[in-house]
Amino acid sequence: MSEPAVRYGFAHVSDDVTCAALSGDALKEGAPVVVVSGEDRGRQGAVQRVLQSCEAFAAAGTPGPYYAIKFTSPVQPGVLLVSTGNTPRNEVTECSSTEGVHYNVWSGEARKSDRLWHGYWYAGYDLEPNCSEAEIGDVGT
Repeated sequence: MSEPAVRYGFAHVSDDVTCAALSGDALKEGAPVVVVSGEDRGRQGAVQRVLQSCEAFAAAGTPGPYYAIKFTSPVQPGVLLVSTGNTPRNEVTECSSTEGVHYNVWSGEARKSDRLWHGYWYAGYDLEPNCSEAEIGDVGT
């Protein structure tokens, strides 16, 4: 099975470095990335270099590979959902389970269309769960 042209993953924005975790084959320097969630949706960026590790992802248990990302203009600090390639305007939702946040990308209307991607961000503290069964677990399960 070939890898999809668009890959989704997390970016963690801090004052020190913005790092991203995008699974699959290594991305090259200059590869485009775009924010697909939150207030910064549509913000463009690019891979600067491969990182051996990223402290924010290690703490959350998020696997790599990891990349240093540079956005064309400032983005809000925190966790963002990003993608590679020419991303279609899919619906993105987030909900909480007891200790983390589930991010989902849908092919059309949220929760009524096919779920294309699922990611989990471990918060490290208790949250009030509000996810449905369709929003947790990996895609295809």
